[in-house]
Parts: sequence; structure tokens; C-alpha cells
Amino acid sequence: MTINKRHFIMGLAATAATPLLAQTADYPTRTIRIVPFGTGGGPIAIVARAYESALTKRWGQPVIVDAKPGAAGILSTDFVAKAPPDGYTILLTLSLTHTTVPLLQKVPYDPIAD
Repeated sequence: MTINKRHFIMGLAATAATPLLAQTADYPTRTIRIVPFGTGGGPIAIVARAYESALTKRWGQPVIVDAKPGAAGILSTDFVAKAPPDGYTILLTLSLTHTTVPLLQKVPYDPIAD
């Protein structure tokens, strides 16, 4: 079977549109919480604050930054892992909380499943 230009463009368009099928039209309908790794004034929290203002403008819903400092990111990661899996609690972290820390100590979350 030969693929002509028209079939290629149709396939490309179908591939690009596939993620749109998984989106819900009513998200977000309430406050979104971004939980940054580390302290409230650290570099990750600064990035989270930039996301906070940009996403609030884009989505028209409040976005808050809720820092949970301590224990090398374990507290913030555990907080998000125990939150309902509805997309309203977002972890902004480094790979450290899922790669290095679980190797060095026992953590209250599953770095692969959570």
C-alpha cells in the first residue's frame, strides 16, 4: 500500500487530535493546588508561583501554591500521593523524590505507582 500526501496529512491530523478526546470540557471547576518541592521561597516554589498566576489567568479558576517543606520532599510528595486522583492537586518537584530518596530511606508513598 502506498501512502499519498492526502493520507499522510489525514493520519497526522488524527494523531494530533487524539489527546483532545481524553480531555473533559468542565476542567477545572474549582481551585487547583500546586504543591512545590522544598521550602516556600525556594527555586521550585518560585516556578510554582509563575505557574500560579499564568494558570489562574488561563483557566479562570484560582490556582494556589501550597508549600509542604521538609524531609527532602517526602512531605510534599506524600501529601499529593494521598490526595484524590482528580487532577486538582499537582506536585511540582525534582526527580529526587522518586529516584534518590526512596533508595536512601523508607518513604510513605510508592514512587512508581503514586
